[in-house]
Amino acid sequence: GEVHVPRAGARVVALGDCYLAAVGGCDDVFGRAELLPTVELLDRRTGRWALLSSQLSTPRTTAAVAALDDGQILITGGAPSLSSSEVYRLPGQTDPRCAERIPSHVPGLRTPVGDLAQGRMGCQAVTMDLPPPQSAYPFCTRQCVVVVGGENGD
Repeated sequence: GEVHVPRAGARVVALGDCYLAAVGGCDDVFGRAELLPTVELLDRRTGRWALLSSQLSTPRTTAAVAALDDGQILITGGAPSLSSSEVYRLPGQTDPRCAERIPSHVPGLRTPVGDLAQGRMGCQAVTMDLPPPQSAYPFCTRQCVVVVGGENGD
């Protein structure tokens, strides 16, 4: 299927085995780029996209996104050189085959997270386990999101 809203600069992240989420982006119509606050969810088994009702707190394109678990996405940075971050929680899913993977969350409820030290766009993010303070590899028990690259458009 096709997405409901055409979007350039969106970021896509896998959520478990069942879903992909397309986050933000822009609707570049005749050179007028309108930043999108929307998220669409692809059910990989049916090939259908769903436009979710809850939106990002800040419209953004070329942001970094990382799945914190199968129902939460960290979104940080993005054009125009944003330093803000947010955690987007997906509404609970009803498909019994994925129910254990996608926890039920309050749609649109956002968890406060720290901002980037410097605004950046075009960056990438990944969730990974790292050693806690005063520990070393292979003792990796602290889930972290690492944000790399990008540029400051100032």
